Amino acid sequence: MSDFFTPEEPFCEEITYRDGFAGFLCAVDEALRRSPSSGRLPLIRAEENTAGLFDELHAIDTDLGRAGEFWARLRRVSTPAAKTCFAAFCSDRKDKERAVSRVIARILDEGHQALEDLGDADVADLLASSRRCLGEAHRFCGLVRFGELQDLGWYAPIRPDCDILPFIGDHFSNRFSGMPFIIHDSGRAKAILHEPGKPWKIALGFTRREASGQRLSLPLTEEELHVREDWRRYFNSIAIVPRRNLRLQAGHMPKKHWEYLPEMEDSQDHGLVLRDSLGSGSSLSGLFLQRFGNARQEGDSNQQIDAGGYQKNPLPSQGIPDQAR
Repeated sequence: MSDFFTPEEPFCEEITYRDGFAGFLCAVDEALRRSPSSGRLPLIRAEENTAGLFDELHAIDTDLGRAGEFWARLRRVSTPAAKTCFAAFCSDRKDKERAVSRVIARILDEGHQALEDLGDADVADLLASSRRCLGEAHRFCGLVRFGELQDLGWYAPIRPDCDILPFIGDHFSNRFSGMPFIIHDSGRAKAILHEPGKPWKIALGFTRREASGQRLSLPLTEEELHVREDWRRYFNSIAIVPRRNLRLQAGHMPKKHWEYLPEMEDSQDHGLVLRDSLGSGSSLSGLFLQRFGNARQEGDSNQQIDAGGYQKNPLPSQGIPDQAR
């Protein structure tokens, strides 16, 4: 195991970042510049996380050019390793920045083989985080349930543990290339927007709320309602009531996924309310196109950064494009 890193001392310097992955890359670059030879990286945390009382904080502004240069540098060393680091960053594991930043430093110093050092706790944590994120993305490729809307195409809400949108966009845009659709991560207020003939994008500030205020109702089509009702009727008809075992059912399909399954919905609950940061529009398709246009502009402003990962599109949610091809 490499001794490139040593445990942090009490009251050590910390670097804070914002704006997702691009901000994180700027923070890692700054951390390496501050300790190029000492072998001891400052802690890196998201700005919203609470820091220690006596910690010396250094807030780093997000610079897309700087983030792009650093990402390109990492990719030149090893594109697969860069993808793994990005997937680990998108996981929901606590204090993921610590392991990801340290492993990035090792990759830049040692190459891709740094990820083979499974005896290093940071490497092991990073690989576990990456597997968790990519595994959940794979599962959701079979869990997303679309509903046909009267004037918006198709809408599918999800609530994953990890930030998986960058990893499922290609799958659904390739499979449903001819349909306009939205895959909405309701827990993170962001959504994949796809329009036929155009690259898919991720838009921020896309939140579904039941609170009072300006709301936009997105009703399902009559055909969609009939299909869902028929599916619920089939689901109930094949059930053997005396042998109902909710615990076993939850074992096959965890309860956290039940929220958006048509067969688990109340048959009378057909409404869908979406509050969007853009405000209400005169038509649902108009809102879709307006939101898609905004997402495209956000992505175009970041074109100078090529993250070359699991997709081919700018991802404003993370601040850099092509993060996950």
